[in-house]
Amino acid sequence: SLALDATFNLLLGCGLVLVGLASLSEGEPRWLSWLTVAAGVASVPVSLQVTTPRGADLLLVAGPLWLFVITATSVRMWRAPS
Repeated sequence: SLALDATFNLLLGCGLVLVGLASLSEGEPRWLSWLTVAAGVASVPVSLQVTTPRGADLLLVAGPLWLFVITATSVRMWRAPS
């Protein structure tokens, strides 16, 4: 179960980094793109929770970053003209 969670965090982190970098060239706000990259970078070390409890402690940083990225992205999508 812990190995599956670690794998999820590793893939989530890599995905957020790639989405953040891709959105830089798509005209999205730079602050949101870099915040997405930061959330991804903060998520990757969480995958070390399989080997050390300090990896899970990094969720204190990564979790709020994910929440802010998802909230900011959702608000931007909601306000966008259809």
